Amino acid sequence: SETVVYGKTYSELGLYWGSIDTYNVLTLFNGASSVVVPIPPVANGDQFAGDSNRYFVISGFDFNKAVFSSNGNSFEFDNVAVGGVPEPSTWMMLMLGFGGLGYAGYRRAKGGSAAVSAG
Repeated sequence: SETVVYGKTYSELGLYWGSIDTYNVLTLFNGASSVVVPIPPVANGDQFAGDSNRYFVISGFDFNKAVFSSNGNSFEFDNVAVGGVPEPSTWMMLMLGFGGLGYAGYRRAKGGSAAVSAG
């Protein structure tokens, strides 16, 4: 098995899952709680079938550790990417930015508009 521990919490995991077999297990952890990711329905063990190798995105569970394990020959995966939950500071900066734009628009509208005449 292979364990990957992340420095923060994520909500999405993407990976290219090669040779999807029923004996491969992907478990995501968030502290003491865990969830076993269900094997995709294309699992048939045929390495050469067109639907046996594909990219999957797993979401819906916040995690900070992933364990890839196999009870068989191997668990083949590549191109692992994580993403998801923005940090609170990111949300605060976004809200401050929108607030600043709203205030600037309010000030501009309050100042009135100057009439332009062509002479």
